[in-house]
Amino acid sequence: MYQYSLNYYIDLFTQGILNAEKNTNLNIRLENLKTYFLYSLYSNICISLFEKDKLLFSLLLSVRLMEFRSELDPDHWRFLMTGGISLNEQLPK
Repeated sequence: MYQYSLNYYIDLFTQGILNAEKNTNLNIRLENLKTYFLYSLYSNICISLFEKDKLLFSLLLSVRLMEFRSELDPDHWRFLMTGGISLNEQLPK
């Protein structure tokens, strides 16, 4: 139902480079770019979503970020998604 083109993401990324807070320190600049792009992506996508889908998008975006940063325990995520029903595996502590 929802489709976004590659050009849409390229435009968001380009706007992020132009609008993110500038800094001469590379690490700070990269962090500013990541922060700005994430906020821009979230706010621009949410504009076009139905109200009922915004919460799911927020959850999925948060989970992917946590997975990327290694902050999410895969066992806990699987437990949440399956409701704890498993015949072969032990429950997480």
